[in-house]
Amino acid sequence: MGILLFASFIFISYYLKFVNPNRFLYILFLIVGFLSILGIISYNPNQEPYLNFSGIVGYEISKFLTTFFTKLFSIILILSLLIFPKIPNEYIKKFLFVILALFLIQLPFKSPYFINEYVGFFKYPIFIILGFLILYSNLKDFFKRHEKGVEREESQVEEYEVFIQEQKLNKEFVNEKKLETKEQKPELVYRKDIVDVLKEEKNNVQEEVEDLSRLIEEKFLEFGIKGKVVSKTVGPLITRYEFEPAAGIKLSKIQSLADDLTLRLKTSDVRITPPLPNKGLIGIEVPNNYKKIVYFKKLVQNEEFINSRKPLLFALGVEVDGKPKYEDLSRMPHLLIAGTTGSGKSVCINSIISSLIIKNTPNTVRFLLIDPKMVELSLYEGIPHLLMPVVKDKKYAIKVLKMAVAWMEYRYKLLAKVGAKSLESYNAKTKDYRPYIVIIIDEFADLILTQGKEVEGPIARLAQMARAVGIHLIVATQRPSVDVITGIIKANFPVRIAFKVPSKVDSRVILDTTGAEKLIGRGDMLYIPPGSSEPQRLHGAFISEEEIYQLTSKIIFDYLNQKILEKFSKTNEELIYKIIEDGYISVFCRDDDIAIEEKQDFVSDIIKNYLNLDISKEQIIQAIEEIRSDYYQPIDEFSAYVEEEEEDEIINISGSYDPLIKEAIKLIVGRKTTSATFLQRKLKIGFARAARIIDQLEELGIVGPADGPKPREVRISPDKLDEILKKIK
Repeated sequence: MGILLFASFIFISYYLKFVNPNRFLYILFLIVGFLSILGIISYNPNQEPYLNFSGIVGYEISKFLTTFFTKLFSIILILSLLIFPKIPNEYIKKFLFVILALFLIQLPFKSPYFINEYVGFFKYPIFIILGFLILYSNLKDFFKRHEKGVEREESQVEEYEVFIQEQKLNKEFVNEKKLETKEQKPELVYRKDIVDVLKEEKNNVQEEVEDLSRLIEEKFLEFGIKGKVVSKTVGPLITRYEFEPAAGIKLSKIQSLADDLTLRLKTSDVRITPPLPNKGLIGIEVPNNYKKIVYFKKLVQNEEFINSRKPLLFALGVEVDGKPKYEDLSRMPHLLIAGTTGSGKSVCINSIISSLIIKNTPNTVRFLLIDPKMVELSLYEGIPHLLMPVVKDKKYAIKVLKMAVAWMEYRYKLLAKVGAKSLESYNAKTKDYRPYIVIIIDEFADLILTQGKEVEGPIARLAQMARAVGIHLIVATQRPSVDVITGIIKANFPVRIAFKVPSKVDSRVILDTTGAEKLIGRGDMLYIPPGSSEPQRLHGAFISEEEIYQLTSKIIFDYLNQKILEKFSKTNEELIYKIIEDGYISVFCRDDDIAIEEKQDFVSDIIKNYLNLDISKEQIIQAIEEIRSDYYQPIDEFSAYVEEEEEDEIINISGSYDPLIKEAIKLIVGRKTTSATFLQRKLKIGFARAARIIDQLEELGIVGPADGPKPREVRISPDKLDEILKKIK
C-alpha cells in the first residue's frame, strides 16, 4: 500500500507541473504532503498503525520510505515532490541532481552492511564524496551569485557582462548591446538550449507498407502498357514505386492513368511523376495508410545543420526516402509559398523562421514580418531579431515595403564604395558588418486584393535586385490565382513551394504544371529548387505553436532580462517569466498595442513589487517607455527611406528651429533619455525630421551627444522649462 501511495504522490506532482497547474489541487496536495511528513517524524516500526500521527495512511507511506531510506531523506523526498510543480523548467535538471546527491550521501547511514559486503575496500566514504561532488557542481552557480549579489550600483552598470554571465544569459545578446565597435565579425551561435525545448520524435514503429508492385503492373497491363516495378522507396507519407516501361510506350499514356490506378489500388491521390533524373524510370507515388510525422527537432539536431556556416540555411523537411532536406535562402534568393488552409503552409514558414533564429543572433539576421491576418506571426513578437514590431496594418505594410526598397538602394551605394558585388563580400572587406534582412509576408493575396499595384511594385523591385544586398523575400498565400500571383511576381520568384491546392488550375499557377492537387496535406509539398524547373516531392517538418512559444520565450527572456537590468540595475527571473507568460511583452515593444496604458500600469506595479524599487510609479512607467522606444535595435538603413521619400515633410520656416521643437522639449522634459524614434512616434513625423530636431536640441544643450545606438541623455529639469521656451522663437 505504501508504494502505491508514494507513486500517487509522484503522479500528482507531475500532473501539477506539466498537465494542469490547478491551484486548489496544489493546496490540497501541500496539506496531504505536510501530514505525510508529520507521519514520517512520528513513525515507529513497533507501534500500532493507528497510533501514527497521520493515521494508517501516514503509517503505510512512512513504513515504505523508511524501509529504503533514512527518515531525513524520506522527508526530503516528500518536500521535493511538493515544490517540484513550482520549479522553473530550466532548473529541473539541477533539482533532480541535487536529490540524487542527497540520496548518495544518506546511503551509507542506511545500509552500511550492504556497502561493506558488496563494495569492498571503497566502503561508504566514496558515496559521501560522490554525493558532495554532484551537489557542488550543481549549486556552485548559486554560491557565486550569492557572493556577487543581484544588485549593482550605477557605477558598475557598464560592466554588466560579468553579472549577466553569472545569471547565465546568452552571450549573443550581450554582444548585441556591446558590438565591440564592429571590429569583430559576429559569429553564428547554435542555440542548443532552445533546441532542447522542442518535442522529441516519438518512437512509433512504422507499420509495414503493403507491396503494391504486382497490382501496379497488372493495372498497366490491362491498358496495354508492359513494364515492371524495379524498386520502391518508403517515406513518411508516401511510397514511391519506380516503374520501368517497355520500349515504345508513350509517357503521356502512362501519366493519363493516375485516376485508374487510384481506383485499382483502393487509395487516394496517386501521382505519376515525370521521368526520374538519371534513371529512365517513372515514379508512382502512393499515399501510406500510416502517415509518420517529421519532427522539426530531429532536423535541427542533424550534424549537417549544426556544422553549417551558412547563416540563411534552414530545415525544409525530408525527401521521399527520409533524407533531411536543407536549403540556403541566399541561393534561392526569394521564396513563394502557396497552399490551402491546413495544408502546412504556416508550419513551413514557422520552421524557416525557427531554423534561422536557432543559429543566428540579431547581429547576423534581422526579420521584417508582415502579417495581414494579425495572428499567424504574432508568436514572434518580442524577439530581438525583428527590425520593428510585426506589421499588421495593410496600409502601413505598403510603407514598410517602400522602406525596404530604400534600404536596398542605400546598401547598393555602400557596396559601390568598396567595390563589392554582394553583401557577403562587403562584410568580408569591411568592419561595418551588415545583417541579412528576411522579409516575410504571410498572406500576400489579402495585400494584393486590398492595396493592388501599390504592393506589387515594391515587391517586384525587391525580388529583382535585393539579393545582392542581403535582402530576401518569403511570400505566402492560400489563394494561388492569376490575379494574385501575376506574371511579374512569378518571373522574379523562380523557387516555389506548393502545398495541397484545390485544382489543377491552381497547381499550374504556382508550379506551371499539375501535381499539387494530388498532394495529401499535412506538410506534403512539391518544391522547385534553385536552378531547376522540375518539382521535387518533400515532406515538411512539423513544429507546433507550443514549441514556437517555448522557443521564442527563451530568447525573449534573455533579451528582456538584459533590458530590465540596464534600466533598474537589478533583475528578477520570476518577474521576466510572469511578463512573458501573462502576455505583457507587447508593453515593451509595441506602441499601438490594445489597452497599452492599462497594461503599462499593471506591469509597472509588478516590476515595483518584484524588484522592491524605491522609485515612483511614474518613473517606472517612464523607464518602460524608454525600453519600448529602442527595444528593436535600429539599423543605419532606417534613415534612407525618410530622406528620399518623405523630404516634403520638412517644413521651411523663417526661424532657426523646427516649429515642433517646443513640443519636443515638453515631451522630453523630466525624462532621463530620449531618441529620434521616440519623437518620431510621439509627434507623428518622419525619422529625418525627428533626427534634425534631436540635433537642434543638442545645439541648445538640452540633450547630450550621440553615444552609438544608445538613447540621448536629457540635460534639463522641469523647473527650467519656461526659461528655455522663452528663448526659442
